[in-house]
Amino acid sequence: MLKKIAYRKMKKMAFAHIPRAYLDKKYFFEPIYISKVNIKTGNGIKEQNNVSVYKDVEIEDDVFFGSTTVFTNVVNPHAFIQCKDEFKKTLLKRGRTIGANATIVCGVTIGCYAMIGTGVVVTKDVPDFALMAGVPEKRIWWVSNVGNWLEFDAEDKRVDSNDSSKYRLVNQH
Repeated sequence: MLKKIAYRKMKKMAFAHIPRAYLDKKYFFEPIYISKVNIKTGNGIKEQNNVSVYKDVEIEDDVFFGSTTVFTNVVNPHAFIQCKDEFKKTLLKRGRTIGANATIVCGVTIGCYAMIGTGVVVTKDVPDFALMAGVPEKRIWWVSNVGNWLEFDAEDKRVDSNDSSKYRLVNQH
């Protein structure tokens, strides 16, 4: 019954493998692999080709995954040791974007409207509105909720010219 309901709500199904995953409204994707259970998704998710999502990943509303985004489910995997009790929760907050070929190591939280660049390896938590690049990840700038580069004035304030949203730099970590 769950699969039947999930399929009806999807825009595209080509080459998808979705065993017992919980999928909510407006889930748009191209070929994707979702493994096992305990995957919680929000609305308005867009995933490109060959995205791998594993157990204990929570994805909030309005998020984007570039092609070949990969999530891990164990920090230190071994072929000869059972690691199922070492799975860690990964949280992807609302409105964030992950570039193609990025790898998200389990146990991290990616903040609201953060942007993860192409090929980035995320090994630790990412703050809201951060623009991340490199291996491992490094914050290189701040972005607005629509991805515009934020230049702050002397009072650490900024108005996004796209939608007049106001931002204030509170903590640079």
